[in-house]
Amino acid sequence: MFSHMRSMSAPELYVRSTDSITKNTTNLTGNEATYSLSSGVGSSTDPRYQDRAQAERSPNNAKCKFVFHLPSRIAFLSYVYVLLGCQVFLSSLQFLCSTYRWRPLLNGAERSLYMLLLFLTWLNLTLAFFGFRRLQFSYPFNWIIFVCMFESLTLLVVCFCIRELDLAWYYILIAVTVLLVYIPLGLWIPPKLTPNIWILILLAVSVLITTMVSLASGLSMHIYVPMTACLIFFGPWTTYNACRLHLTAQDRSSRFRYLEMAAQMYIAYGCTVGGLVMVSRIANESIESENCKSLVFCHKKFFTYEPPSN
Repeated sequence: MFSHMRSMSAPELYVRSTDSITKNTTNLTGNEATYSLSSGVGSSTDPRYQDRAQAERSPNNAKCKFVFHLPSRIAFLSYVYVLLGCQVFLSSLQFLCSTYRWRPLLNGAERSLYMLLLFLTWLNLTLAFFGFRRLQFSYPFNWIIFVCMFESLTLLVVCFCIRELDLAWYYILIAVTVLLVYIPLGLWIPPKLTPNIWILILLAVSVLITTMVSLASGLSMHIYVPMTACLIFFGPWTTYNACRLHLTAQDRSSRFRYLEMAAQMYIAYGCTVGGLVMVSRIANESIESENCKSLVFCHKKFFTYEPPSN
């Protein structure tokens, strides 16, 4: 009855506006705030609170929180070098034990089959680990794949050299020396030079000096050929990995890739050991003469042409 008597233009003073309810809910206690939210009116309808909630759930904020927990540059480099040292030590023990202690007897067909299976296993694991970054985040699958990659490559090198038993200690020593010499060369790059140009300059200078000294001293081919392979292929490969490692360490968003960088550097070491054995075998069997196989410096022999006598 009173509602019909009220004028149509009169304001409804007894109805509270939404803004006044929102202002009051900011000073409510826990139970009162819960009641205001359950009733549909409160901070959930305020645009300011919606913007704040969206900012907290934004991917940029999540990325900043993720980057905040990443290791520092020194910690990242320490992880990589410690993992590399562990891999080099364990693989060197397996190389030496297979040559001097284990000495298995395998024929050509068995060795070829084992090498094919190990190579396919290592190749699939490497492509999956480097190609799918999600595997590098999934614990403990990332460590399982990392260990399987290491062991498959190590056994591949062992099977490659196990029949002739020519994986001697000096090949391992040369490969470790390549790591110790060429990794520091990748720590510093001259200004206004890219890593590729710096590596090419080092390669050209080292090959030129080594060739001149070898020709002047009469170095044997079974030593000169593996040394040249280290200077041309394995040394620059190690320097390139070191350059990439320290460039990656400067990027905060890439410091979670310590497993990938350690695996890449160990792949260079394993290929250096296997490549030195293969190159030395080719030099001894096809290039070096019989008189110089046991010598370090082989004397030059001059041949004169004599026309055949009638």
